[in-house]
Amino acid sequence: MRTLVFTAITDSRFEDVAQAMEQRQEAYAKALNSIGCLFKTSSVETFSCSAEAPYYFADNRCFAVPEDEQQKKEIEEQLTSKYGNAWELIVPQPTKQLRCKYWVQKTSKVTWNNVMAVINSVKAVPFSYEQCDKI
Repeated sequence: MRTLVFTAITDSRFEDVAQAMEQRQEAYAKALNSIGCLFKTSSVETFSCSAEAPYYFADNRCFAVPEDEQQKKEIEEQLTSKYGNAWELIVPQPTKQLRCKYWVQKTSKVTWNNVMAVINSVKAVPFSYEQCDKI
């Protein structure tokens, strides 16, 4: 049976991941139930994303941070002489993501466009189709 598959993702850079995932799961369930779709979900998985390397940010541009302390000090002096206090050292923090996979099958009463409309009404997500047994 044709099955629509998508993954709901929350990211700590933008939101409180646990609360956002719980709210999103409730919203998807309500939306899919409202049009009579059959669906199942995976368990929520946690992913840690490593942080990028630190960088200097000035005048809407990024500058690499050298590993050598002397070179680092020289660059900071150059940035201060050119931009004053209008530059900063950005040290990105690692992020956490929660992901939950959904498998959705429609009934004959709705179209795939209806299904995508209710999913997108919660949060637009990329999707694919797979052949699966009935849910």
